Amino acid sequence: MASNNSELRKLTQQHKTAQNVTAQATGVGEMELTQRLIDGLISPEEFVYAAVGINKLGHDKAVQLAQRYVRDARKITAPGLVQLPTVAAEFDPAQSAARAVSTVKAVDAESKAAQIRAWMRAKIDAAVREQLAAREAGAARERISGTMRRWTAANVQNAHRSTVIRSAESAGSGWRVVTDGNPCSFCAMLASYSEDINGAEHWPDHYFHHDCGCTIQEVPLGMDVEYTAKEREFIALREAAEREVDAHPGKYAGSTKRQKLMNAMRAHGDGIVNDALVPDDLRKRPKRKKNETIKPEEHLLIKDLKALRSIKSRSVAKLEKRLSDEEIISKVGGWDKSDGSCVSLALAYAGNASGYDVTDFRGGASRAFFAKSSNLRRVAKLKDVESWHTVTSSELDGTLEIIRHAKTGQGYILGAGQHAAVIKRVGGDKFQYLELQYPEQANGWKELNKERLISRFGIVESREIGGQKKATPIVLIDIESLGRSEDLRDLLSYINTSS
Repeated sequence: MASNNSELRKLTQQHKTAQNVTAQATGVGEMELTQRLIDGLISPEEFVYAAVGINKLGHDKAVQLAQRYVRDARKITAPGLVQLPTVAAEFDPAQSAARAVSTVKAVDAESKAAQIRAWMRAKIDAAVREQLAAREAGAARERISGTMRRWTAANVQNAHRSTVIRSAESAGSGWRVVTDGNPCSFCAMLASYSEDINGAEHWPDHYFHHDCGCTIQEVPLGMDVEYTAKEREFIALREAAEREVDAHPGKYAGSTKRQKLMNAMRAHGDGIVNDALVPDDLRKRPKRKKNETIKPEEHLLIKDLKALRSIKSRSVAKLEKRLSDEEIISKVGGWDKSDGSCVSLALAYAGNASGYDVTDFRGGASRAFFAKSSNLRRVAKLKDVESWHTVTSSELDGTLEIIRHAKTGQGYILGAGQHAAVIKRVGGDKFQYLELQYPEQANGWKELNKERLISRFGIVESREIGGQKKATPIVLIDIESLGRSEDLRDLLSYINTSS
C-alpha cells in the first residue's frame, strides 16, 4: 500500500501541474484576446464568439486530462474500477458568453470614463494630460484583461475538478482535496476534511476561488490514504481552530462557523497557510529562510517542468563573454505588458547576468506557468539559492522591510503585490528597480520608492477581501546565489526562446 500511495502521489502531482498549466494557458489566451478588443483590433461580436471558443477549448482539454488521470489513478488504487466510465463536466456556453459580454461592457464603460476624465482635464497642460491618460489606459487594460484571465483559468480548473468528482461519485468512491502545497486557510480547511472521505459535504463542486492550485483525488472504498506531513499539519490546525472557536465563539469574526473557523486558522496558521495573520514582530523582521531546513518535496519545480508536455525545453548555452548590464537590458527587454511576463523577464535577466545565453519571448504556457507567484517562491527554494520570504497583510511595510536584506550594488528579484522585477540597493536606503517591459528607450533602472511600489508593483498598504485582511506573500531572491544553483540552467530552458 505504501508503494501504491507513493505512485499515486507522483501521478497526482503530475496531473495537478498539467491542470494548472492548462488553466493558466487558456486564461492567457483570453487575456490576449481581451487586449485585442481593448486595442480596437476586433469587434465586440468577434470577441464574444472567440472568447466562448477559447473557453470551450480549455474546458475540453481539462476534461480530457481529468479523465485520463482518473483512469490512470484507478489502475494504481482500484483496478476493478478501470472499466467504469468517467463522467465529464458539461460546458456552459451561456455562462461563458455572459462573461464575455460583461467584459465588452467593462471596456465600453472605461472608454466613456476616459472621455469624461479628458473633458475634466481640458485646462491641464497637454503633455501632462497625455501622460495621465496613457497611464490610466494601461492600468485599465491590465485590469480588465487580467480579470478575464483569472475568471477563465478558474472556469477551466472547475472542469478538471468537477470531472474527477463526478467520476468518483458515479463509481461509488469518495474524493479528497490535494492542495498545491502552499494553500490559503480556506483550501487547507477543506483539505483537512479529507480524512473523512466526505469531500462533498465540505467542498461543493461549484465553489473554487480564483488562482487556486488545488486538485481532487478519487478515494475508492477500502483505500487507506497515506497523508503527507503537510496534510497532517492542516488537520491538526483545523482541529485546534475548531476547539478555539467552540471555546471562544465571539473571538473570531464571521457570520457562519466556517468563516469563524477560517479566521481562527489564519490566526494560528503562521508557516502553514499562506494567508496567516503574521504577528507584528515577525512582519517587521521577516524570517530569513535557511536552505538546509527546506524539505525535499519543495525541490520538485524542475521535475514538474520536465513532466509537462505543453512547455518544451530549449537548450541554454553559456555566453562566450560576459555581457554588460546595458547589453543585458537591451537583449531581454522590450514592449511587453502581458500579464505574468515580468517573472520570466526577471529570470531571463538573472540568467544572462549569471553567464547564460537566454531570452524570453515565448509566452503561452511557459509564461502562464511562471506567472504564478507560487512558482516564483519555488524558485527561491532551489538548492543553494539565498532568499527571504514573508507573508503579511501589510504589503507596503512588509516589502520595505524585506528589501533591507539587499546588499549595495547586488541584484535581487523582488516578487511583491502584482509584479516581479530585478532590484538593487544603490546606497543607504536608496533602491532602484529594473524596468524591462517598456519600449527599449524607456527600459532601465528606475528609482524605487513607496510611490513606485504602489503604482508599478500594485502594492497596497493593507490588502482586504470582503472586509477581511488578506495576507499575501513577498519574496526576495539573491541573483548571485541563484546563478550558482545547479538547477538554474534547467529552469532557464523552459523560458528560453533561443535554440
